[in-house]
Amino acid sequence: MSSPVLQLAPDDNVVVAMRKLVPGEAVTLGELVITVKDAIPFAHKLAVQDLAVGAKVTKFGVPIG
Repeated sequence: MSSPVLQLAPDDNVVVAMRKLVPGEAVTLGELVITVKDAIPFAHKLAVQDLAVGAKVTKFGVPIG
């Protein structure tokens, strides 16, 4: 079974949804289990850790926002 998320670089703090994710769904990334809080459409980002307002979002190993 393939993962419903894709981490593009090991230091990224977001992953990409490979399908629609629904609230309450548990997503496993290595040893980390993330519970989806809101619906995430296909190809959108999901944070793998709590991010403070103004924190850097890292994707592809570089800050994107």
